[in-house]
Amino acid sequence: MIDTIFVGKFVIVMFALFITDICWTFYLLDVAAKKARNAAFWSAMIMACGAIAVTNYVTDHRLIIAAMLGAFLGTYFTIKYRVRQDGKKQTPEENYPKNAQSQKVD
Repeated sequence: MIDTIFVGKFVIVMFALFITDICWTFYLLDVAAKKARNAAFWSAMIMACGAIAVTNYVTDHRLIIAAMLGAFLGTYFTIKYRVRQDGKKQTPEENYPKNAQSQKVD
């Protein structure tokens, strides 16, 4: 018989880490673009979603698998989404933050 409580927790942890990794991706993009308010918002969301996941998998280590799946899928689909969004822009220059264009790399 399937343990429905475990399955429910598995889904909750996977979804929480899925959302957490979406938050991490947008957080890093906003930090790179020096958008303090947006980055601060994503930082708070990372903490909230991460706390949900951690409080569950600390008590049942089998849920680490759910956390790993959620993290992988969250990052994967967010990057896919961003690539699609960036592809809709007219020029390659619009794909980068304005401050990144002016910086020279030695």
